[in-house]
Formats: sequence, structure tokens, C-alpha cells
Amino acid sequence: MKRAIVIIITLLASLQYSPASALPEDHYDFMVDGIYYDILSEEEKTVEVVDPSIRDGAETGAYNGILSVPSTVGYGGTTYRVAAFLECCFCHVRMISLPDSLDSKYSTAISYLYNLDYIEFPKNVEILVGPSDCRSLTVLYIPPSVKTIANGSLSRLGLERLWIPQNVKSIGDYSIRENERLRDVFFDN
Repeated sequence: MKRAIVIIITLLASLQYSPASALPEDHYDFMVDGIYYDILSEEEKTVEVVDPSIRDGAETGAYNGILSVPSTVGYGGTTYRVAAFLECCFCHVRMISLPDSLDSKYSTAISYLYNLDYIEFPKNVEILVGPSDCRSLTVLYIPPSVKTIANGSLSRLGLERLWIPQNVKSIGDYSIRENERLRDVFFDN
């Protein structure tokens, strides 16, 4: 009888689990519509998107499905501009759409997204950091604003073809490697 009660309590406790409530609040400042944010500057009213579960050492990220990051987010009576997309790793995200409001001075960590089919970078991004280890990503549009492809970016993807815009002046070490399906790399001009 005691064993049955322990099993029932364990099952009920597991139904109460929600990722948002399980994440330590010191790993993010606030959450709106399932997206976690850290405040970069109260003065400039800017925030960055974070993945608090990765910061907590979890093996899976906080995001699933479609991650459409807005250019602004309201919280506590204040409207913040989303200026950075810090991390998205080990999630079950299929699509990511990043806003043009992101500052190019901030880097991103987009990796180990095994279900990622599509990513839309901001039109103003100058340094491409990631994605990597996203083997289901077969098509990638690199915006013409990109000047640098950072070390290790575009590695271990499912790409078949890659177009590199003419503004790219630097491709970092270990970039565009281990792409077994990659057959063609095109350089504009």
C-alpha cells in the first residue's frame, strides 16, 4: 500500500512540473510569451533573449517549435527593445525568426538544434556566429550585411548548397566544416 501511495504522489508531482516554474529565476529577469529575457540596460531599455535552462546546466533547452523573437517586448509597464539573442542550444526548435532590432555588436549561440529547419537572421547582422550542429538545416540565407563568418560557424549542418554574400571579408577557422551533404558553395561576384 505504501508503495502505491509513493507511486501516485510521484505521478502527481510530475504533472505539476512546468519548465518555467522549474527554472531558477536568477537565470533570467522576466519571461513573456514563453521567451526568457535579461535586461541589458534599464537606461536604454534593452533586453537580450536567453535560455535559462542552459545556464542551469540542463541538457535540454527551454524552447520548442517555432521561436519568433519580437523586436520589442513589454514587461512591468516598460517597453524594451530586443537588442540581443544570446543563446539557443539543445532545444527542439524547428524555426527561428530574429528581429532587425538586434544590435550587430552582440554575438549569438545557436547550436545543437537537431530539428532546426529554418532560421531568419536580422537584415543588419554583420558577424555571423552560428548556427552549428543543426543537421536538419538544409537551406540557409546569409544576409548581404554579413562581413564576418565567425570561428566554427556553419559547421555540422545539413546544407546542400551555400551562398556567401560579396560583403563577407573573413571566414573563421573551423567554419563550414563537416557538412557531408554540402555539394556547392557559391560566392557572389
